[in-house]
Amino acid sequence: MRRIYNLRNQKGNIALYVLGMLSVIMILFLLVVNLAGVLITKEKSQNTAQQAAMTASSVYYEEVQKAIYEYEDDALVESTLIFLAQLKCLLLIKK
Repeated sequence: MRRIYNLRNQKGNIALYVLGMLSVIMILFLLVVNLAGVLITKEKSQNTAQQAAMTASSVYYEEVQKAIYEYEDDALVESTLIFLAQLKCLLLIKK
């Protein structure tokens, strides 16, 4: 009789079930927290890469602008010299 009572006595079984479920929930919580950390790191690295690209493009833009101004200055001087030479030729022909 006592054996049958011990088999039917399920006190404490729910405690084992709850303990198992809590361990599974804790593992899932740690997984979510770790995944959130990964996503935050990804976002920070993406922002850093965008800032670096913007900085590099601004430096490139400044260098291109300098090159354009130098080319325009050289072209202006050259075209002015050509104009003066043609003017001088015209003046010499009229004399």
